[in-house]
Amino acid sequence: CLPSGRSLRADHRPPFWPEGARTSAGSLRAAMGGSMAERMGAALVPDLAGRRLQDELSDEDVSSLIAFFVCLFIALVILYFTLATIIIVRQAEVMVIERFGKYRTTLSPGLHFLIPFVDVPRKVSWRYVDAKYGSNQFSVKTIDTPRIDMREHVIDFARQNVITKDTVMILIDALVYYQVSDPRLAVFNIQNLPDAIELLTQSTLRNIVAQLSLDDTFSSRERVNDELLQTIIRDAERWGVTITRVEVKSIIPP
Repeated sequence: CLPSGRSLRADHRPPFWPEGARTSAGSLRAAMGGSMAERMGAALVPDLAGRRLQDELSDEDVSSLIAFFVCLFIALVILYFTLATIIIVRQAEVMVIERFGKYRTTLSPGLHFLIPFVDVPRKVSWRYVDAKYGSNQFSVKTIDTPRIDMREHVIDFARQNVITKDTVMILIDALVYYQVSDPRLAVFNIQNLPDAIELLTQSTLRNIVAQLSLDDTFSSRERVNDELLQTIIRDAERWGVTITRVEVKSIIPP
């Protein structure tokens, strides 16, 4: 440090002192103060630019910006209600519509218009088999969908143990083909249609085989199919379903 009022002489300069530099303490303080002022000025430049930009925005620009966002919000609301109003039902499908929780109509294939939040499609539990092409593996998936498939469906339930009249336990595989004939009854008269048909078929098959001996079961497979079909048809009519065919696929003895 240098005493106040004294300056560095040429012979007392440090070896790294730049040639031609001013050596007075006052000049050093002035140089340090100048560099600090430059740094502070550079820091204040963004604030000054932001204030200048804010001053340049007039009231008309702010009003235009607000009006743009309001119009954008209204456009999005109109688009949402438009998409919620229009419903396209594909071929071989129907939709059951409720208004305020009460049945209103059944939509056939085509273009339809609904009242948002008033007309609501009723969802049903549906099950289908998902199998990949060229693979023996498949999976059964259950979904909740508002679309009711009017095509013919097949249920291939797992093997079940059945006891014959002569107390012999055998394994039976069966297939059930059915088609929805009345969508309204299929939605409101049963909670889960595929599961109900499967359980009805299994219980009816057990009752039929329980009246036959082991030999009769193998020799009268067509009789079992016919009797099983006639029994299931009567019970499935109240669900709006038509059972088209029942087939005992295989009988495995003990």
